[in-house]
Amino acid sequence: MINLRYLILLTFFTSCEKVSYFEDGSKVEYLIKAGRHYSSMEIQDMTGENELKGRLSISQPEYYHLDRDQHDWNKAIGFSDCSTVNAFHGKGAILAWRWNLNEQQSGLGEPYLEFAAYVHNSSDQTRDIKIFEYRKYKSEINAEFQSQPQIDFSIKIDPSNHFNYIFELNGESIVMTGDQGRGCNASVIVGHLHHPWFGGNKPAPHDINFVINFF
Repeated sequence: MINLRYLILLTFFTSCEKVSYFEDGSKVEYLIKAGRHYSSMEIQDMTGENELKGRLSISQPEYYHLDRDQHDWNKAIGFSDCSTVNAFHGKGAILAWRWNLNEQQSGLGEPYLEFAAYVHNSSDQTRDIKIFEYRKYKSEINAEFQSQPQIDFSIKIDPSNHFNYIFELNGESIVMTGDQGRGCNASVIVGHLHHPWFGGNKPAPHDINFVINFF
């Protein structure tokens, strides 16, 4: 017997307007206002896709101090999956980012941006995280990108094992598999796009602009 909840969710996702975000060259600008978590509440259907791919630019990426919440991960872009509505409380995959101040606070260096593969594969809000080796220090960002780091990314279903996600960031790959992998075995995504979100617990300390060119 087909699960009724699955049918309701599938109807919901497939009834959402199919946007042109996933056409090569589509450009979307986001703004997270100071004091808020979210950039957009618009629902964008991804059902039937098997990859989210593009180039991410974070404009004016000023580092922040959040005290005990400094190590919380912010969500750059991702999607819910496996017929769940929310990747934070259900199932899905997200490219996460944060400013790491460890080297600055220890007197050994300066703040740097770091990124991670961030996966929810159950409904109990547990998450699995693997950090990319790639990082960009504040001085490098200012020198190379005029304060706008550009990150090529991809999140896709592993074509050889649909229980895996493959994350790619500027040529570096992370495979999320096993207990850290995907929560279903469908060959395509059944969910919707998750727009940039700040937090964690704390809202954005200042305006943060994102530009994503979808490939």
